[in-house]
Order: sequence, then C-alpha cells, then structure tokens
Amino acid sequence: MSYLTISENEWQKAENFFKDPRNATKKLRRQEDPFYQKEDTSIHSFIMVGNDIYALAANEYIGTGTYGNVKIGQNRRGEIFAIKIEGSDELRNEEDMVVKAMRRIGYFFGQFLRPLGKEINFKDTNTEHKLYSVYKFRDGEELYDCLIENNYSFTQKLIIAIKCCLSIQKLHNKSIVHADIKPENFKAQIQGNNIKIKTLDYDFSVILNRGAKYYKGETFCGTQGYIAPEIMNEFKYSFASDIYALGILFKEDLRLPSTLYHSMIAKTRNARPTMMAVLKTLQEELKHQIDLDEDAYEVIRFIEYYKIPTDNPVLAAQYLKKVGADPNDALPYYKKERTNKVQKRTQEIEERLAKFGNKRQQII
Repeated sequence: MSYLTISENEWQKAENFFKDPRNATKKLRRQEDPFYQKEDTSIHSFIMVGNDIYALAANEYIGTGTYGNVKIGQNRRGEIFAIKIEGSDELRNEEDMVVKAMRRIGYFFGQFLRPLGKEINFKDTNTEHKLYSVYKFRDGEELYDCLIENNYSFTQKLIIAIKCCLSIQKLHNKSIVHADIKPENFKAQIQGNNIKIKTLDYDFSVILNRGAKYYKGETFCGTQGYIAPEIMNEFKYSFASDIYALGILFKEDLRLPSTLYHSMIAKTRNARPTMMAVLKTLQEELKHQIDLDEDAYEVIRFIEYYKIPTDNPVLAAQYLKKVGADPNDALPYYKKERTNKVQKRTQEIEERLAKFGNKRQQII
C-alpha cells in the first residue's frame, strides 16, 4: 500500500543523485527542486540507507518525541517505513542489545548519519549531524489514545487484552523481553471486535540467552507503575516481568476484573502464570460473553490452535479433540499457512529468475 505519490521523474532524479558516491551521506532536499514551494507536498526529499532510497513525506510528521521526529518514508517498491530523525553525532552500535533485538524481529532496517556542515540545536541537543533510522511502519493509533474515552465493550476489552498478550508472545518466542509494556507502546486498529494490536518501542528490550530464565541488568528500566518488583529490586528482566506489566495494563488501563489479572501482578515472578495460562483465562471469559460475532469467535478459535504441539494437521486434529476443541477449526489456519508458504516460495523463485535473467523453462 502506497502512502506517498512519487513521480517516476522524482525517482530517477534521486537514483541519479545517489549514483555519485560523494552523495552517499547527503540528503536530496526538496528545496533544491527548481519548482519547489513550501506548501507543495508533491515534491519530496530523499535519503539513501544501505542500498535503498527512501522518499520522505513533505511537511508532515506522524510522531514527535523528546529526542526526535518521525516521518513516513517509502521505497521504490512502494513499501512504507517509519523514519525517525534525531540529533546525534554517531550511529547506534550494531552490537547494542536493543539494535540486535529490533533486527531479530524485523523492526529495524538501517541508519544513516547526515553531516550538516555546522552545529545546530535539535530537540535541545547540540549536534553537527542528523541521524535517520528506518523502522517498520506500524499503522493505527497508540492504544493509550484509544483508551482515553474508555468506551469499549467488555468483549472488546477482552480481545484487546488477548491481542496485547499475543503481540508480546511473538517477542518471547524470539527470546526477547519487551521491558517497557504500557498502552503508549502498542499500536491498535479497532473496528468492532476486529482488533489488531502490535508492539512499539524496544528501547529497553533485552535478549535472554538460551536456557536463561532472566537477564541481569545494571539498573532498572521501564515506566514507573508498570515495572515488576524484581526489576526494581534486583534488575532482573524476564518473561514474567512482561506478564506483570500486562497485568498492570489490564488493571489500570483496561479496568478488567481482578480475577483476570491478580495472579499476573504477584510480587514474585515464579508465582505469575505463563502467557499461555493468561490467554486461556481470557479465552474462557470471552466464551461466556453474549455479544460475540465472527471476529470474536475467530479469536477464541485462534487460541485453541496457537500452541498446538505439531505441524501435522492430522496430529493437530487429535490434539484439539483431546482438549475439547473442534478439530475442523484448525484446518483453515493450516490451509492459510500452506498457501502463504507456496506464495513465498513462488516469489523467491521469481526474484531469483529476475536476478539471474533466466527463463522459467530453463529452470524446469
């Protein structure tokens, strides 16, 4: 989906500009266009990060913060990214744990340091450079903004809670502790019971070593009120500390009944439930609601197959039958997964053919 409308002439101009190695650390500024007018958003600036050229949205920020601003960026293929612009005289260390975590989940795509030729004050930072960082674009609103009016139904709140858990579990599956869970760090798209939630902001995230139950830091990080006791007292970060923060979110922000979160905010991490146990509790509560539609039933079915201990559809059906679920519920997901794998493989083959200039018949 393309957010920006960029002419072929603009792309060619940018590509020619960055062919010159001397321009690798420069920005092709829209002000340099002979037809530039400040109010005209059809003319774009361009930067190059790695081997990709990005067009930047004109006169519009999708986010502003203490240290930087965020613009939409778009590459030649029409893919959308979030470009964060900060005042800094150095690149982020690729060996930094946060960078490694963002790379691992496919959220961080690269960075570019642009010399300004003079010192400026940017966001209360004196700098001679601007740092451009390319991140995966998360569509939607911050969950914090969605919850300000707090006019969602109980069913919607349960689904929001489930989707928050699932988004954090994706990190846990890659041995990553988010470590700063709060409504501001989720992006939400809410249309009735059709709800999508994605995580944001991994500036405090840590990676657990294989087999490790926690990461021992040098200090505590996170947002006051959501920080687990073991982080405050011992600087120990774990999946259980994320469970604690989710429990606080359920209590303070979603205002769910205490029966759904009381064990999550236990003072000791070993007393807290696993993420799967939390999901099952929320699922059982969701099943008893009277305003369920197909979107809500989809969430219920999803949790049934979420932790199926096999990739074999036959064994999966046996497992679902054992836990009291309908085996037929799993089949659409396996079909979808199979279709996605075929499409991905087809795309890889086509890209390989295009790269080497071979015809399909020659491969076959």
